[in-house]
Amino acid sequence: MRFHRLVLFSTVTASAIAIAACSTNGNNNGVSPVIPTATPTVTPTIAPVLAAGKVTKYSGTDVTSFVYANPGPHQANYTAGYSFAQVGTVSAAPAGAPAPFDLNVATTYTTTQVPTTGNQHISQTIDNYESQTLSGASYTVALVGSKAVTVDTDLAAAAGGGGPYTATSTITTTYVTPRLVGVYPLVTGNVTTANLARNVATSTTDVSAGGTQPTGAFPLSVAQSFANDGSTTRTQQLSDGEQDVFTETPSGTASENETGPLYLLQTTIGLPVLAAAGYTIPNTWARQDVQSGPTAPPTFKPRSQNAADWYPGAALPPQPLALDTLTVKGPATTLPAGCSGAVLEPNIVEVDAAQTSLNVNGTYEKQTQQQFDSNGTLVCVLRTTTTSSYNNNTGVLLVTATEAYAQILTSLTGASSAVRNTSILRAH
Repeated sequence: MRFHRLVLFSTVTASAIAIAACSTNGNNNGVSPVIPTATPTVTPTIAPVLAAGKVTKYSGTDVTSFVYANPGPHQANYTAGYSFAQVGTVSAAPAGAPAPFDLNVATTYTTTQVPTTGNQHISQTIDNYESQTLSGASYTVALVGSKAVTVDTDLAAAAGGGGPYTATSTITTTYVTPRLVGVYPLVTGNVTTANLARNVATSTTDVSAGGTQPTGAFPLSVAQSFANDGSTTRTQQLSDGEQDVFTETPSGTASENETGPLYLLQTTIGLPVLAAAGYTIPNTWARQDVQSGPTAPPTFKPRSQNAADWYPGAALPPQPLALDTLTVKGPATTLPAGCSGAVLEPNIVEVDAAQTSLNVNGTYEKQTQQQFDSNGTLVCVLRTTTTSSYNNNTGVLLVTATEAYAQILTSLTGASSAVRNTSILRAH
């Protein structure tokens, strides 16, 4: 589950007051004296967004359904369902942190529908390091980086024998340019595109209670760099000693090279080519096993093939490959039924997000989100994400995952009295 903060812009500005007087007496030779411009002190119309000691509590649900294109005994459709409790605490960041404020978000999960494979969520803790700047009458909040620790039960590994296995991942994200969370007060009609450029480092341990690892390979560490256009470079170190390097260019071509003690694997993906029957995606695939005994392994002949074009519109890759557009829809007079039970803070503004992301190695994700924001306090978040996975050699659809996420505010303490007052807003 992601704790999604949005990028927003405000048009609130402060105006200066200038006073001038004119005189034509002999003392100034007819030149009008100028009284210096007075710069007024502008008082923000809202309380600071980030305040040490502010605590928010949430409850919510996170349900994902997996539907296979060709279900069978080894890939049956299933649903993973959770309810969760979440606590967000704002504090001064420790010395050496990348930003002055630390928004700590701790989430614990209760399973409502057990997945049949993959990971089963247990908990997640995120530290978002944020800055807050006062300019005129508005506050600008930016996300500089984050550290997340997730704890899951690895059900897929347990299927191979042994276990249960607990997978713990530490994910550190640093934004190339601080990602703007918002400029408050929010202004209706503002539309912006989120900054996506970031570097992400992930380290994972996956062990049983007795300290043994699963027999199958899993990523021990991943280093990934994303550009604003959605292109990426990823290096994975696998538990079986193999290393995998994947590079996707802004245009949508890609290459993948895996090396190590077991085999060598090379893949390339080209741009779609238009033929009489439509676009196809050219790709090449070559593998060579590494000799580990007296008998030489077989030599695999490299192959070239054309996959069915599974990109949106069955055409060229979208440009940019990833896009996150945010729109301040405006003040909310009512909330959707999915927000029922949320604590209703004053001056709630709806912010809508639309996100798409194409990885030409086989996935396409679409996400829509409604976020109801009271001066930086999330009152309710409703999000739907659809991820389609394909065989990148053939273009055949493998599985579609549809996630429905809902998060509602249950408690707010430590906020300034300038923010808290009676609201007549109602969820229906």
